[in-house]
Amino acid sequence: MKRISLVIAMVLCAFGIAAAQQTVSGTVTDKAGEPLIGASVLVKGTTTGTVTDLDGKFSLRVPDTEAVLVFSYTGFGSQEIPVNGQTSIDVFLDEGVTLEGAVVTALGVTRDEKSLGYAVQQLDGDALNQARESNVVNSLAGRV
Repeated sequence: MKRISLVIAMVLCAFGIAAAQQTVSGTVTDKAGEPLIGASVLVKGTTTGTVTDLDGKFSLRVPDTEAVLVFSYTGFGSQEIPVNGQTSIDVFLDEGVTLEGAVVTALGVTRDEKSLGYAVQQLDGDALNQARESNVVNSLAGRV
């Protein structure tokens, strides 16, 4: 009799834990409505997460209905949205800070362009567009 009541208690406990988890799905797009492929969707404070597919869709099991989802994508600002019992969440991400330029130096050296003690050459996007080489690496030889 004790075994049966113990098994019933364990089964009820397992159902309680499974009922606490919830699946949340939705889409991640930019302001123009274009899907963001490979956007990260994480449950804040955990290592649970997923990435969006080719249509910007995701599906994720959250531990409870009070979880907070963090949406991020390269070049876009991240956004935190509480689940609050929702099963479908559609997110629009705003464009974030864009890279104006980069300084390429020796391996592991990070410096401002003005503080470099050697020659610095700028390479504009027009120089890449005017390259006649089929291989971009060959067209950059001697410039970077």
